[in-house]
Amino acid sequence: MIPVPAILGLLAVIGACVLPFQAGPEIVTIGVFVLVGAVGVTGLNVVTGFAGQVSLGQAFFMAVGAYSFALLSRWSDQNLVWLGAVPLVAAAFGAVVGPIALRVGGLYPAVMTLGPVFMGQHILFNVESISGGAPGMAFPELLIGTHSLSADSLQIGGIVLDPNSTFYYVALAALGLCTWLTVNLRRSRTGRAMFAVKENARVAALSGIHVPRIKIAAFAYSAALGGLSGALYTAYVGYAQPAHWSLALSIQFIAAAIIGGLGSRMGPILGSLVVFALPSLIKSVSGGLGFGADINTGALATLVYGLLIICFLVLEPRGLAGIVKRLETSMTPNAAQMAEGNQDPVGSSYHYREDRS
Repeated sequence: MIPVPAILGLLAVIGACVLPFQAGPEIVTIGVFVLVGAVGVTGLNVVTGFAGQVSLGQAFFMAVGAYSFALLSRWSDQNLVWLGAVPLVAAAFGAVVGPIALRVGGLYPAVMTLGPVFMGQHILFNVESISGGAPGMAFPELLIGTHSLSADSLQIGGIVLDPNSTFYYVALAALGLCTWLTVNLRRSRTGRAMFAVKENARVAALSGIHVPRIKIAAFAYSAALGGLSGALYTAYVGYAQPAHWSLALSIQFIAAAIIGGLGSRMGPILGSLVVFALPSLIKSVSGGLGFGADINTGALATLVYGLLIICFLVLEPRGLAGIVKRLETSMTPNAAQMAEGNQDPVGSSYHYREDRS
């Protein structure tokens, strides 16, 4: 019997692959923002969901990725290569910020990660050679040879993809790669150590885990994916101002991680689907009701983010992934018993011996 999550995952992949052929340009644009955002949320899910460290600095790492991509692209027009270097640059910044934030305990590490956000914005507002100053700057397109993945149509056989759909598949491939890497990280020794640190850092240290090193690795990995997300975002929209990389952006990513389900495999994608599609949904609904001009979409979306975070933390801490898991359990009544049996092999052996006697 094929597991329910496998079926749902397969349907989701098929739906994501055929979306540009079945939906209009507006839906595809929303899909690009969801996919690009999910890359950054996947990284945040590692440092917060795996290692248990609250980070409010994802906007800073996205800015690092965006502007490092722009600076590296000045050296060569073949900037697809530099897109691969962006996560390394952002990870280096994460490895620097991580030890500073970890020098304090309790909730103070979360507060410490706010520092880079405000410092980064101050630098970007004042160093025009990097960011263009307060008015912002144009960002380079993503190029393969002379072909722009951001502005040119792409023909593959008899299939012609418009620029919007082309970049959609670029973002989908990036998210697929990041999800695959993160799933493998979760199964690795380092990933298991992150979960051990999250459960109890002292016990993890006594078991031989180098806790500071694991936390710094989580920060660096989160920063790397955040940088990639920022570079993809600016390559798609083509323009950004320093004001964009604010605390509000970090809160959006925190909201997506919590709503999707911290520490879960599909949580970043589910949370991003809600958070990054929400402004467009609010705009469409308010316009359909006839009072779209009277509503500040961004302010209302921020209010809804806050309400959703409160609701999920109180009612369903495991997020949308927890709801999906609950539905799976209800559809397969024996799943919970099988899971309990797999988690307690000693107990299962005991009952097996008892039955034989």
